[in-house]
Parts: sequence; C-alpha cells; structure tokens
Amino acid sequence: MTEVRTLLKHARDLRDDAVLAPLFDALADAPGRLGFVGGIVRDWLLDRWFDKDIDLVWDGPFEALSAALHKADLRGRLRPDYLTATVNAGELRVDVAATRRDTYPTPGGVPRIEPASLDDDLRRRDFTANAIAVFPDTEEVVDPCNGLTDIRARRLVPIRENTLLEDPVRLLRGVRYLSRFGWQPGGDWEPGLNAARSVDTWRVVARGRIWREVEHVADEPDAPAAWTWLRQFSFDTALLGIAMDPPIIDVLAAWRMRFAPLPRVGTGRRWLLDLHTLETAAPGVAAWIRDNWDTPAEQLRRYEKLARRIAQGLAPFRS
Repeated sequence: MTEVRTLLKHARDLRDDAVLAPLFDALADAPGRLGFVGGIVRDWLLDRWFDKDIDLVWDGPFEALSAALHKADLRGRLRPDYLTATVNAGELRVDVAATRRDTYPTPGGVPRIEPASLDDDLRRRDFTANAIAVFPDTEEVVDPCNGLTDIRARRLVPIRENTLLEDPVRLLRGVRYLSRFGWQPGGDWEPGLNAARSVDTWRVVARGRIWREVEHVADEPDAPAAWTWLRQFSFDTALLGIAMDPPIIDVLAAWRMRFAPLPRVGTGRRWLLDLHTLETAAPGVAAWIRDNWDTPAEQLRRYEKLARRIAQGLAPFRS
C-alpha cells in the first residue's frame, strides 16, 4: 500500500502542475481517463525521475482525445494511424497514446495498431516494470503484470514469452535498464536471446531504430555495465560485428565512442566501431580490434575508408 500511496501522490502533484493541468482539465469531461504510464511510473518508485519526456495513456476513444485537444487549443502532433498525440508542454514533451494493441507481422518491423482495452495495452509493453498505469483523477493504480512485485525484487521481466522475439530492439532497452538499475534478468529471456545471436534477426530491423538504441546504450550513466550485459548475453557480435571484450569496454568507459552505420559490404555487417576516431583515442585498442576481427584485410580497409568519411571532423571527447 505504501507504493500505491507513493505513486498516487506523485501523479496528483504532477497532474496539478501548471504545465500539465491544462491537458488533464481538457480531458476531464471526455469519455475516458488519462493516466501516467511506463518509465515515469517505474522511476517514481525508484525515486529517480529526471526525464523531460512523459508518457500518458488515454483509456478512451482516440477521437475523444483528438477532439478535446483541439477544443482546448493544445498544440501538438496527432498520429491517428498510431493512436497517439504529442503535446509540447513547456520544456516537457508529453506523449499521449490511446489504449491499443500491437501486432508485429515481422520481428522488429512496423506493427499493426488497433484500439484495445487498457489491460491489452499494458500487456503489449516490453517489461513488467513498464506496465503500470496511474490515474490521478480516479486515484487508481493498474498493474496487471505484477510490475510492482518485480520492481521490489529488482528484476527485469519480459511481459510475454514472445516479447523479445517480436521486437529485438527491446533487448537493447533491456541491457540499459539492467545496467542503470543494477537489476537482474527475470522471466524467460532465452527465446529472444537465441534469435538475437543470429545476424539475420537484425537485418530485418530498421537500421535507424538500432542506431538510436545503440546511442542510448552509449549514453547510459554506467555504459560499461550495459556493454558487459551485451557481451554476457552473447548477441554483441551478431549486432555490431565485433565482440564487446574488456579492451573495447575499457575504451568505451573512457570515451563516448559511437558506432557508425555503414552500407552492407561483404559479410553484410551493418555496424563498425569508428576505427579512425579510435586510433586517436587508443591506438593499442584499435590494433587489438584488427588482430581479433575475422574480416579479410582488404574488406577491413574498405570499412575503414567509409568510417573515416563518417568520422571526419568528429574528434573523440571525454564523457
């Protein structure tokens, strides 16, 4: 009950904030209820919310959400195909999504979206810790996947057996959470991990999505721990084309290195550690990569030429 009271207090305080109050007030008479969901709820329980992005769930028709926002002259971007609205509220970015169900025709592909119940919406998410909704106006906390229990136990649990199979990018999100919170994996990760150890799994995922998540991993407060999880789960080579062994992790701990998206060449690897930048930061480690990377020398030179173009003007900088 203490956790529920904590969540309701945070939700009421933020609901009445001058920035968010107009949004909640605009939807007060609409047929539905507006609540906080996802990372912000999880982080309230961990006493560590510092984000400028807020996720809200609208348990009602998308048409009612759209009409209320228009009537209140709350400016933002409506995406009827995704049942979402983005509202800029001061320095905050507020994403509002009507309750929905996702179906993935292909793993990591563009999902099909359709309206659904709140229960369906929460169960479609990635991990149980992110599937808790808090409704300040009705003073309800909805937790169908036992996320409160898993947060208390400090474990990261996929919601369904195919959670990590239907979208492999969730694995990258998972290693970020494990490193950030110091949690342990719970539930069944193996089906998703087994698939992620194959290069073919990542070839069907949009390159931009992978790139963004890899950047997020590099930006984690304890990025070395995240890279270590990547290595421990053994899908680093399939994803990045290189094993995240200790020499690489040591460099990533000292420098904010970036992975450069490259055209497919030869083996079809999509990602290459920026060797040109790495030469400047740590020549010894760059040599280690060459000695341990099972790519023919001629092909490696072609990769490096592309990497230099991408890295031109981008000097390494301390984290």
